[in-house]
Amino acid sequence: MRNIRLISLELEQFRGIKQFKLNPNSDGATVTGANGSGKSTLMAAFLWLLIGKDSQGRENYNIFPLDYNGQRISGCHPTVTAVLDIGDEQTVTLKRCISEVWSKRKGTCESEYKGDATKFTVNEVPVSATEYASRVTELFPAALLPLLLNVAWFSEQTKDYKERRRLLMEQFGDLSQEDVFSAYPKFSKLKTMLGNHSIDEYARICTERRKRYKDALAVLPARIDENRKQLHNLPSADSIHSERSALNVEIAKLRYDIDHITETNARKVLEKEREDIERDLAVLSSKRRTFEVEANAEWVQQHTKHLQEAAAVKQHAQECLSEYQMHLHEITLKYNASIHQRDTLREEWSKKNTEQAVITNICPTCGQALPEEVVEQSFENFNLAKSAALEEIAARGRLASEDVARYSEEMECLRQHIETSAAALQEADEMYQVIQAELPPAIKYDIVEQLDAEESELRNKLQKVIDALTDCSQAAEKQVCDLKKQLNAHLEQADHLTRQLAEIDHNQLLQKRVADLEKEQRETLTALEESEYGLSMCQEFTLASVNMLTEHINTHFTGVRFKLFEPQKNGGIREICEASVDGVPYGTLNTAAKMQANMEIVQAFSRLAGISMPLFLDNRESVTNLVLPDEMQIINLVVEPGLPLGVKGE
Repeated sequence: MRNIRLISLELEQFRGIKQFKLNPNSDGATVTGANGSGKSTLMAAFLWLLIGKDSQGRENYNIFPLDYNGQRISGCHPTVTAVLDIGDEQTVTLKRCISEVWSKRKGTCESEYKGDATKFTVNEVPVSATEYASRVTELFPAALLPLLLNVAWFSEQTKDYKERRRLLMEQFGDLSQEDVFSAYPKFSKLKTMLGNHSIDEYARICTERRKRYKDALAVLPARIDENRKQLHNLPSADSIHSERSALNVEIAKLRYDIDHITETNARKVLEKEREDIERDLAVLSSKRRTFEVEANAEWVQQHTKHLQEAAAVKQHAQECLSEYQMHLHEITLKYNASIHQRDTLREEWSKKNTEQAVITNICPTCGQALPEEVVEQSFENFNLAKSAALEEIAARGRLASEDVARYSEEMECLRQHIETSAAALQEADEMYQVIQAELPPAIKYDIVEQLDAEESELRNKLQKVIDALTDCSQAAEKQVCDLKKQLNAHLEQADHLTRQLAEIDHNQLLQKRVADLEKEQRETLTALEESEYGLSMCQEFTLASVNMLTEHINTHFTGVRFKLFEPQKNGGIREICEASVDGVPYGTLNTAAKMQANMEIVQAFSRLAGISMPLFLDNRESVTNLVLPDEMQIINLVVEPGLPLGVKGE
């Protein structure tokens, strides 16, 4: 363990202390003074020197002296300096000073307050805030400094129990889940159930499953009852199948009688004759189409050839017209560009031609008049350069004019070609339309007249057969009507039996659905029991974990015991942080017992951190019998009414 000793602590203009220096020995010192004289300020100043914060972790609290009206006294420079023995015969001097920053704005006489600036030194060497913080972090555990310096900070000045729990868990709570499994073999099944999940995750999984299974069990009975109510008492399927088979035989017999009563011998002959006539008419129509195709085959071939030739001529004319139009578009773009270039060069030539020489007869370097021949030479050089530039512009302009004339001639020629091509395209299109509208020549052959006569004769015979069929059907109409009534009644009965079979099938589906729901109910109940068992095991594991964790943390203390969890009536646990000594809660201990307990807490944190810091004991006058650790330097803060701030023995 590294023992840090305070060799000297000096305060200047720090809160209510104008100047004070504490020089404790290696065991410590006793600081005396009346209430409000600044004893606790020494501890606050030492903490501010190290981390720039008060015991509550605030950085922006006021450390400047105040006047009688509670206003900050301007012009002060609060400074805290400490010399520390850090072991191995080494000392370090730390200094933190904060001062006001004043500046004058331009044009004013009065200074303006711009804020505060903090300066740091380590062993009298000025350093930045980052370097200072880094150096302090190397020497001390910055997060534990309020606890290690102030004996009552952990128990009485922390914000709430959560902060105390956090410190205990961070410093002493190095207990893993595997440690609990090793200590309690009864949780081996739970370890298998966890898989890759943590205890908290698996508990949440079991809770969610339990809710889902309970919700399912709440609705399953109603669903089972609903399906049971849809079941009906029906005859067996075998009897219905037998009845429907017999009925189908009667239906087939009726249909046979109806067919044979309507189809008498005469009717059969007439129907056969009508079929033959209709077949002959179809053959005759096919012959006519075949003859027309053969008669017009040569014409169709020639017509197709002429139509293709006309289409080719039309396509060629269209391609020529498109090519000339595209070429005209390209030449037009070049023509417009040449005109633009020509006009631009004309403007450039005119602008260049109007330029005048600006030549001075005074030397820009020495300010003396230049010789006349030098001035004349300058004019001559300007004129020569101007003439050369005008000639170059004129040459480019002539080329542009030549391009304009050439493109104009090409455009005129292309327009003539376009006009000729458009006329040729129109002529080709008209020729194509004429050829396309041509019709085949009328067929005037004896065979056509013969086919027409045969078709007329066949249609007359067909009409006579149809009339004969109408007369013979009237006699059997009444008998067919009676048989159809019987057939319809049988068909309705067959439909009723079919519906009954469908209801039987539906009943079987409902029975299967009820069985499935009952199976699901049993499986859900089993799953609910498993989830509740898993949740119960998680709760037992958590309780065992917290007990082990509490015992593990308490092993670092001798008289003080911490209670970190409290069981709830619902089986859960509530996080707390209550300290006790010999079973007596911290809040009901007397002053001496509280201070002794706080001393043990600080000593435990110090040993775990491997460092011993100067420890300030406030209200030391109220405790006479206190066991102090040998490794710590104790700064006792004792109230002496009527006395100013001072050190006992000095």
